Amino acid sequence: MPIHDWTRVDAGIFHHFHVMWAIALADKFNQGSLPHAHYALLERAAVEAHAYPGQHSVAIHHESDSRTLAVLEIVSPKQKSDPRRFRAFCDGAAKLIRAGVHLLIVDLLPPGQLDPFGFHQMIWQSLVEDGNSIAQANRRHSLAAYVGGPMPQAFCEQAQVGARLPEMPLFLSSDTYISVPLEETYTSAFTRVPLFWRKVLDSPPGSS
Repeated sequence: MPIHDWTRVDAGIFHHFHVMWAIALADKFNQGSLPHAHYALLERAAVEAHAYPGQHSVAIHHESDSRTLAVLEIVSPKQKSDPRRFRAFCDGAAKLIRAGVHLLIVDLLPPGQLDPFGFHQMIWQSLVEDGNSIAQANRRHSLAAYVGGPMPQAFCEQAQVGARLPEMPLFLSSDTYISVPLEETYTSAFTRVPLFWRKVLDSPPGSS
């Protein structure tokens, strides 16, 4: 299913879809996508504990303890429009990554005044000091998978309206990851959006 233009509906409609997508992802993880002894939870507490202002994040845990291994975050309109929340999001993401938690950020919203190059640029500038590395971040990336730890790595892709979502890695350790079925779960979540708003989003531009 092609990515929709979510600027055509208000933030409340996207919020509903956001929650449905996060649930679909957590369900997929818990139905066999994760390695043995790992599980996924839809939660806020795990990310807030790291001063990371997540909203319906999907957190991955191991049965041996309650430590958060990885987090999947879907960016919301508020995180892109409120300067304080935007800065807190970027700073918190960098803090989470430096603490060794692996992170996947999915941003389907267009760049704005606060993020002309997307979230990845701001997060990466907080993580590295090398000028060449920062220059590489000055490109529009809307999907970014981070390997957490003292030597962070980032794997980025672009997602555009009208295109299909690629699979992205979600790292569980520095050398272990799962492929996240973004396209499959996006499609599943979209069917749970009220029919009226699905028709608005599916209609040709200019007709809504």
